[in-house]
Amino acid sequence: MDHYAALGVRPNSPTDEINDQFRMLSRLYQSNEDDERTERRLLEIREAYDVLSDPGKRLRYDRLRSGSVVAIAEAEIPAAEFMPAPKQGDYALSRRFAVYAMAFVLLTACLVVAIRRGFETSGRASVSQVSPR
Repeated sequence: MDHYAALGVRPNSPTDEINDQFRMLSRLYQSNEDDERTERRLLEIREAYDVLSDPGKRLRYDRLRSGSVVAIAEAEIPAAEFMPAPKQGDYALSRRFAVYAMAFVLLTACLVVAIRRGFETSGRASVSQVSPR
């Protein structure tokens, strides 16, 4: 989730504009808090405001958002923030991911074997015969 998009502000917006936008959006969505979608949207708005209103959190978020490895390293962000603990119900997703990863590894291994066999039967040098430079 992009916190700037959640609040509808530009990344270079001053804190006053972020505060005003948060107040306007929270008033708009609090009037209809019974709806589940509205409740989720209100939570997104609050989370975005929490990050963008604090200068330290905003700096860390901007560094993460840039995607630069150097910027992320300078932010000194613990690994737990990249890999949060799984929530209840995430087991099915992690299991599905493990199955897909295993299938990918097996298909890759089969492809490597097929390529090697193709090299050996075609009369060209096999992968094992090629010396590194």
